[in-house]
Amino acid sequence: MFILTVEGQYYADGKKLKKYSYQCKLPKMEAALSVIKNKIEQRKLNKLLPDFVAVRTRAIVDVQSELGLSAAPKTDNIAEMTLDQVSELVIQKELPIDPTEYTDIIELRKDTADALQNLEMFLKTKKERAEKKAEEKELEELNPDLADDDEPPNMPGEGIAENPLSGLD
Repeated sequence: MFILTVEGQYYADGKKLKKYSYQCKLPKMEAALSVIKNKIEQRKLNKLLPDFVAVRTRAIVDVQSELGLSAAPKTDNIAEMTLDQVSELVIQKELPIDPTEYTDIIELRKDTADALQNLEMFLKTKKERAEKKAEEKELEELNPDLADDDEPPNMPGEGIAENPLSGLD
């Protein structure tokens, strides 16, 4: 048996975004995110959150065995890897990615998959994204009222989004 911690964001009364976190138990890890999404999540969140309307994001952020030991499954699927597993893959494959620069595990997983599939395109996209981010930062510094404080980031352990790369192997 496995004890999973699931975190993400949900829509509350209207369009307001909030974070959620809960634990659930599964007999096996096979298709865990699918089982959670289709059989557990809706009922669990309806009971836990009186203002719950719909889920925006979800991710398994921790897996423990029945004995309390870490049981993060070994996987080749980047979308299912923990932060440590993605970091290890980046080091093994000598990718030009620094996992410590990422505050969003989904972005780290996506960038890792992109770099593995097409390194040249990844580097080009990374450069363009850095330029855009610098422009946005400059605009926010010049116009502090433009900063988007309403939407929380997908910080590891604080509402991680479901990875859209779940089909990559």
